[in-house]
Amino acid sequence: MADVAEMLSEPVSTIRWWINEVNILQRPPESAKRKWKFSERDVKTLRSIQYLVRVKGLRLDNIKANLSKYGQEYGIDKQLNLIGRLEKLQCELTEIIDELKRDTQKH
Repeated sequence: MADVAEMLSEPVSTIRWWINEVNILQRPPESAKRKWKFSERDVKTLRSIQYLVRVKGLRLDNIKANLSKYGQEYGIDKQLNLIGRLEKLQCELTEIIDELKRDTQKH
């Protein structure tokens, strides 16, 4: 669960709370190391919940009742896709900056 929390920049307790309160995710199976394993769909659902809570200011009880409606209304899929692409671009730019710094230090 910690890896998903880190991916979403949320505390583990928040992820656990969302899972328990919204109750739309099945409890992910635990691995041999007792770590939860989340599917891509689970992560996408958590990102949707995060967007609706943090950006749109919706309450969890309202999200639970209307998650599929909000997905269409707010275009969450498109926005999450864009966020993913921006995060990937940020990583690539960070790598380029690091490489430029190393090259500068060599000269």
